[in-house]
Amino acid sequence: MNEDIVKGCTVRRSKKAAWRVFGEQGVVLNTESSKIAGINKTGAALWEILDEDHQLDDVISLFAQKFQKSSSEVEDDVVQFIRCLQDRGLVEIVCPT
Repeated sequence: MNEDIVKGCTVRRSKKAAWRVFGEQGVVLNTESSKIAGINKTGAALWEILDEDHQLDDVISLFAQKFQKSSSEVEDDVVQFIRCLQDRGLVEIVCPT
């Protein structure tokens, strides 16, 4: 069951995730389930941001800055991608209680 992702939640790479970035693309593997995600240039950029724990709103802001967009322009795509990674067990979402 996925937690609802809200802006106060922290997003971090799972300890079960192994990855390789090849140029502007890459793959991320869940070492326990063998679920894999191929990532393109924008996915690789977001994965790099997730190298450190950030609250979701900070992830969105950093990603937007990288591509010279507003946070509102990228928010839906960032959340969708994070949910995809979460479904594969590649990121963890920690929300305040």
